[in-house]
Amino acid sequence: MTWNGTGPYNPNIDPITYTEFLALSFHEVETLTAFGMPGVSTWNFGEAFAHLYLDSVAMNHNAIGRGYETFGNGSAETMARTLDPADVTPEWYRVLPPPAEKFRWSARDNVNYNETGALTALGLHRGEFSRVAA
Repeated sequence: MTWNGTGPYNPNIDPITYTEFLALSFHEVETLTAFGMPGVSTWNFGEAFAHLYLDSVAMNHNAIGRGYETFGNGSAETMARTLDPADVTPEWYRVLPPPAEKFRWSARDNVNYNETGALTALGLHRGEFSRVAA
């Protein structure tokens, strides 16, 4: 899950910063979904008032802080996992949901999702990973 939010929005942050913040989140979801990575979503997480991982420092200086939440294991070992039925339905913010049946998940999967999200965000303005740039 990429961090953006539904508000309330901090009135001291430039509105253009917020639109870029949201556009970046949706770009990440679009790209990771295109890569076939199930369960990628965004929405309803963060609001830029809290001092979460110093994102507020970036957001208050016309930059964008990024954060990612991934499915954890509580261990570095690969484990069989299942999800709640409410978390495996297609939604407008999660068009490729995670599997409804048991699946294997490891710390490596966690790192791969985070790294791919960060590289996608970094590549947006260079035109990488983008259909528009083609």
